[in-house]
Amino acid sequence: MFSKFRSAGIIAIALASTSALAQTNATDIGAANTALASICGTHPVLPACEVLHAVSCGTSSQHQSCNPIRLVLSACDDPVATADPTCAPWEAYTGAAVPLANLPTAKNASDLLRSICTEMPSMQGCQGDKACPAPDAATGISQCPVFTRYSDLCRDMPEMTQCKDWAAFCTNNDKLGAFCRSGKTYVSNGTATDTGSGHEGHDNGADHATQFSNTFLALMGTAATALLL
Repeated sequence: MFSKFRSAGIIAIALASTSALAQTNATDIGAANTALASICGTHPVLPACEVLHAVSCGTSSQHQSCNPIRLVLSACDDPVATADPTCAPWEAYTGAAVPLANLPTAKNASDLLRSICTEMPSMQGCQGDKACPAPDAATGISQCPVFTRYSDLCRDMPEMTQCKDWAAFCTNNDKLGAFCRSGKTYVSNGTATDTGSGHEGHDNGADHATQFSNTFLALMGTAATALLL
């Protein structure tokens, strides 16, 4: 649906240092926030919804990746939400905002997370209360904050081959603090090289994971209640 946004030229626009929020019509932003509330209430497993609820994307954030229009375009670009009627008006969107570059789909994030935990089940994010359940039989997606958990594992061991997608996301989205490591330089093979302490984005990882897990569980409860009504 939004494949036209994935060209190299569009990605270059997404990397521009100017704030997309400052260049976007306030009415569109309001509509995007309303759409996100509906979409994320129904599909909390979407990585775009995890970014929306991240510590780094507070209501006053000017980070380019926190632009609600970019987030709603990203959410609607995911197969999980393409049939959601809330996404229909955004198919015709012609403004300057574009989806987040290299944001994995919920299915891809779930697959990568499961691959890491299958290879290294002893990693902290693969066991105990941080472990995600087996993928849903119908969707193939674990019902947990898959992108957050996947990012946490990659922040711990960025050299894993499964972390190439994560590295690309961090490179092209200004190292969004809740998911990336701001003291790292990411390269195409999925490794990360120190450019500083390497812990600025990582120290709050546990707090971020806990906060988002609580938000995710609340959204899942809301979605389940809606289905019963």
